[in-house]
Amino acid sequence: MSRKLSWRRVTLMLALLPILGACAHRTATPATNTACTAFAPIGFSRLHDTEETIIAVKAHNAAWDAVCGLKQ
Repeated sequence: MSRKLSWRRVTLMLALLPILGACAHRTATPATNTACTAFAPIGFSRLHDTEETIIAVKAHNAAWDAVCGLKQ
């Protein structure tokens, strides 16, 4: 047995739709740069590291400074 919706019920439902939508809200989530907290500059030893390693460490540190270092 199907029941027809009366025009009053339809009108009431349509009138309530904007009110229900007004209850929803969005909050902005601040973006976080996890790379800057997960990685840090690396130190090296001129006595124990190879020249190739020192160059790679300096490149890493320069990249970290460019992305995460203090803004001047």
